[in-house]
Amino acid sequence: TVPEGSVPAPEVKPTQPPAEPESSTPESESETAAAQRLTAFETVLLEHSGVPKESLEDEKSPHYAAWRWIAIDDSAQLSPNDSFMLDRYALATFFFATSGQAWKVQTNWMTGSGYCSW
Repeated sequence: TVPEGSVPAPEVKPTQPPAEPESSTPESESETAAAQRLTAFETVLLEHSGVPKESLEDEKSPHYAAWRWIAIDDSAQLSPNDSFMLDRYALATFFFATSGQAWKVQTNWMTGSGYCSW
């Protein structure tokens, strides 16, 4: 009870700490970077290689495999505007179109080495 003439103390309720702002995880950052690279390479390929968009969208096509490889997996990590990018893409498309994964001799193919050594 509160003595007569005094004001009761306000009731204090525990509060939730403020929510932490969502931060980017390394996975989401790398997924975003990969998506950006895919888009950049797609733009250049569609403008300069003559590859139809449908071929890049068909997950079973050698064009799709080569596009994903050069944008994401190629250890050379070329810029989409690199003067050698279209040559590497064409050779990667050839590799995937001819089942290069099954070739008996694959010397330097699909490595970061310059394509003249493939």
